[in-house]
Amino acid sequence: MDITIGKPVIAGNDTIPGVIDSMIITLTVHGDSVKGVFSWLPGEKDKMTGTLNGTIKDSIVTAVYSYMA
Repeated sequence: MDITIGKPVIAGNDTIPGVIDSMIITLTVHGDSVKGVFSWLPGEKDKMTGTLNGTIKDSIVTAVYSYMA
């Protein structure tokens, strides 16, 4: 995962200055079981937060994401 910290970069005419979307994932691992929360937080509106439940094998998480719209 890449994490970028800093001010937004205006890459072209279609870029909105100052608006930053964020995605946050928090995982708890017990053995091969994984649970967590994933939040998509757009800079404008219509956020989405839900739960993750699944497994981890060879550092790969396979999970079901459940949310209410």
